[in-house]
Amino acid sequence: MKGDDMAAPLNHEKRVCLAVLETIQQRDGLTFSNLHWADEADRSNPAVDLVFESSSTHFALELTRIESFPGQIEHYHQTQEWVEALVAELRGQLPRPGHYTLSFEVGAVRGFRPNPKSLKALVDWVRARAGGLEMGSPETAPRHFVRERPDGVPFKVALFRWPARGAHSDGTLSFSDFVPDDLEGRRRLRIRQALEAKLPKLESMSRAGATTILVLESNDIQLANASAVASALVAELERLQDAIPDRVWLVETDGEPWDLWELKRDSRIFGANWKHGHEQIDSAARDDLLLRWPLRFSRSSWKRFSSWEAHEAQHTDADYGRVLAWMWEAWQLARTHDPEWGKGSIDEGHVQQIRRTCQILGRLSLLK
Repeated sequence: MKGDDMAAPLNHEKRVCLAVLETIQQRDGLTFSNLHWADEADRSNPAVDLVFESSSTHFALELTRIESFPGQIEHYHQTQEWVEALVAELRGQLPRPGHYTLSFEVGAVRGFRPNPKSLKALVDWVRARAGGLEMGSPETAPRHFVRERPDGVPFKVALFRWPARGAHSDGTLSFSDFVPDDLEGRRRLRIRQALEAKLPKLESMSRAGATTILVLESNDIQLANASAVASALVAELERLQDAIPDRVWLVETDGEPWDLWELKRDSRIFGANWKHGHEQIDSAARDDLLLRWPLRFSRSSWKRFSSWEAHEAQHTDADYGRVLAWMWEAWQLARTHDPEWGKGSIDEGHVQQIRRTCQILGRLSLLK
């Protein structure tokens, strides 16, 4: 995987966190400092995503992406190889008017990759069935779709015909999530799983005195909306006691602009309330987040480095892993601000500190 491809999901997650951070700062009239991505600073132990502080409060923020049902994201990735091949084969070949969607039952394609024979069988089936479907509407249902296992295809599929959403979608084919039975029950189960996975880290920070923030990301325009997520969350919060985070935010990243909802604050439950706690952030503002906020992170990092140098680095019993991690991050941070740092003129004071740290590393190596 290329570096840019690997960075894209990480940058997306950081944008989600920073969108909430900026919204809280503006709404509460606060200024945040001492920010750092805690999970990057300590990969040996479970850590929250982001820690920061205001003049009076320490905060710990944890992000998790939720699904409408368990396994939805995995199901999406399993089907994409089939979908991409079908879209390419059927481009411009389906009857108009109408837009077509193909749906696979959850787990149906696991272990089955498209091959020329099975792909041709599915393409032929879509061509044969598409023209016989009526345009989807309350009056035509269920004659607007067909669900069966085509000959030569190792799983069931469903094909739907809907009114085109503009000329660009007329006669096109796309993927649609299969809607399972008891969707709301499955949504609640998925949120329960997310809470069970993430809340222990926030609990640990809460015991240390931090105000905890749980951020839920939803990227499912077909099966999810803020109201459904809020209802499922409230139902699950009723099961919890001391583990409940202080604040809960929902960020819907499936549309433009993104919608941000404050679902919970202290003892108050807002749900998906348009009048309270709802904000939007467009693509230009999101891109700006990764330009403006890193400077504050850098300043916070230097502040932490200075404190670390003044105390821990001077002790011979310092943790070797932390010393090494500190040195690497310090050099990377310096090079971020000045690509020539270390190649020409160097701050002699910092070099001396690096040398003293290296001496500590040498003493530690003798003790191994």
